[in-house]
Amino acid sequence: MKKAKVEELFKNLTIKKKLFYSFGTIIISTFLLIVVLLVGMKIIEGRLVQLYQGPTMNISYSASLFYPQVDMQRAVNRVMAEGKERLEEMYPQLEDNVEKNQKIVDEAYEKLQQNLMTKEDKERLEKINTMLTETVREYRAETLRLLKAGEFDKAREYNNEYYKPAVDEVKVMIEELEASIMDTANNYEKSAVKTAIGLIIIGIVLLIVITWIAVRLAMIVIRGITEPVIQIEEAAKQLRVGDLSHADDITYESKDELGNLAQTMRESIHILSDYVKEICDNFEQVAAGDLTKNFDEITDFLGDFSKIKTSFVVILKEFNETLSEGEIELYPCAFLHNYDIKDVDKAVMGDPTE
Repeated sequence: MKKAKVEELFKNLTIKKKLFYSFGTIIISTFLLIVVLLVGMKIIEGRLVQLYQGPTMNISYSASLFYPQVDMQRAVNRVMAEGKERLEEMYPQLEDNVEKNQKIVDEAYEKLQQNLMTKEDKERLEKINTMLTETVREYRAETLRLLKAGEFDKAREYNNEYYKPAVDEVKVMIEELEASIMDTANNYEKSAVKTAIGLIIIGIVLLIVITWIAVRLAMIVIRGITEPVIQIEEAAKQLRVGDLSHADDITYESKDELGNLAQTMRESIHILSDYVKEICDNFEQVAAGDLTKNFDEITDFLGDFSKIKTSFVVILKEFNETLSEGEIELYPCAFLHNYDIKDVDKAVMGDPTE
């Protein structure tokens, strides 16, 4: 029902408005499709940026927590392996190594504090930091003190009993944090893929809708133009050969230019048909000898057809004057009683055989 009302409303628009609304709808729909796609691309871009700046970079920062612990422990083990002979040479290198790696750890911790995306990961980070700053650092400092003092046996024992287990525990905690970050990264990747797929589906649906609207509008416009043109053309062909019975075959009705043209063509054919019928009726009366036609009863033909009435009135007057003067004295009854018109014509013009 609504569809029929919309089509009827569209049908009654002028051709200019039909084309304007058709192309306008297509242009606006295409613009909306482009906007949706651009917004979707921006969303996907944002997801990818978040994926890079968040989980991807966090994995790198967590590695910056992990590998310095390994490197510092290896440095301690190298000093213990070299023994007292190279202590003076290697201990300053050990301190530099510890200082450098500790700086890397502190920077990684600050970055992770800023970028971690879940509450659970932030809690894990705080536990790792507590372990590093309170336990591992204390154990490492004691191990370094023992090495510096040349107490290698105590240093090895302390290292194996306290420092190394603490470092191993921290490494496990960091690996758990990395696994959690990786899960977050995978979730972001899946979310980005889902967003992309959703936007592709929306784009396809919008494209189908826009195509359907374009085709539908094109069909309405084409039908609104071709239907009346075909009907008018067929009626004009019949009019050309003198057939005035096809006015009602022009069934197209609307308030646009073609609707007005169809209505004008219908009315024109009806008027011509009425004119021809009246002219034929009048001449049949004259042919039957009835010259009593009242001039006021003859239709006032429109435009150039007005000359028909003038000519017909002149004919009737001439016939009446001719009869009143007695110029057809031999054949008045024949003229007035369905006498063959050819014979009357011969009588008026004079037939040499008579």
